[in-house]
Parts: sequence; C-alpha cells; structure tokens
Amino acid sequence: MRFLVENLQHTSFPFEEALCVIFDFSKESGDEQKLLKAALERLLDFCAEIDEQVENHPDLDDGEPWFGFAWRLADGKVWSEAEVFSAARKHVHFLPQIEKFVELVIAYNDRLGGDPEFMVNEELEAGAYALESLLSVDSSRYLPLYLRFLKSFDMEHTVRQLDYVRQLKESLSETNFTKLSDFIRRQADCGLLREVLGLERA
Repeated sequence: MRFLVENLQHTSFPFEEALCVIFDFSKESGDEQKLLKAALERLLDFCAEIDEQVENHPDLDDGEPWFGFAWRLADGKVWSEAEVFSAARKHVHFLPQIEKFVELVIAYNDRLGGDPEFMVNEELEAGAYALESLLSVDSSRYLPLYLRFLKSFDMEHTVRQLDYVRQLKESLSETNFTKLSDFIRRQADCGLLREVLGLERA
C-alpha cells in the first residue's frame, strides 16, 4: 500500500497541523463519488492492518499512535478527513464504510488498552470526524456507536468532545439526549463532560 507520513497543515486540525498518513491519489481520476469510494476503501484497507502498519513504519510510533489521514489528489489538492467524511455522508451507500472505519478505530483502541490511545493529536480523537458525520445523518441509529466510541477513550483528557457534546445538547432529540446524559453520568472518566452539560455523577 502506497502512503506517505508527514506533518500536514490543515484548518480542520487543532493547531492547524497534524502528523498524517497521506494516501497517494495522484494517479486516480473520476468524479467525486468515484474518488470518495476509492478514498474510503484505501482507508479501510490501512485500518484493517493498522497494528502492522504502525509497527512497521519508521515514522509512526506504536507507543504513541497519534496521526490522522489525508488524500493527495492528482491536482495537488489534499483532502482531509473532515472533508472526506463531510462529502461521503451525503451518499447513503458510503455510510457503512464510514461506520466500519469507526468500528476499526474502537477495536484498535481496545487493543491498545487505554495507554496509549489512538489520537490525531492531544485535542482530537481518531475517528471523531467520521462519527460526527454519521450522527449528523441519523443520530438515533448511530448514538450507540458514539457511546462505544466515548468509552474507548479517556474522556478526562478530551477537548474535541467537550465542544461536540454542547452541539449534541442542541441537536439531539430529548430521548437521545437522555441516553447520552445517562451514559455520561455513569462513566467514571466523564467528569469534564458532566461539567459541560451540568450533570451529576450517577
């Protein structure tokens, strides 16, 4: 599998920079849907073997797997994760692939055992943009996946999710927000999220 690993500047990243696995799409052509399909396939292929990919690449550290993903196109433009998932969510046939990516992130985190964690950097969890794209399409369907995602990370050190749960408080139905609140009340490492939402520990 061809990919580069380098620091990439992009406004979607906290601090506007992150180490990225960059897939070479310089020889790919076609309309946006064709490129999105190929981009998601390449991402899933990498993540299906992520333990080996991280262990065997000299610029990735399995003791601190902090990196994002990007795609460099033929015209030199770079697609960030935020851009790929924002575009892909508009096509229902891509939703299972986005969901599969999140599942692979959760599984990798579970294998890491919480120390280290799979992050983009200290403010952004890996898979966050993918999950947010799914929730924007169908929050009821993907809320259980979001709760599993939260459980796979140490939420006492989150930054991105503090902002995101504020958004969910406004956008979720009362029933779904109650499910999210009950989960956050019960989790020992969700003190910051409880504080943001004004919740007490269950």
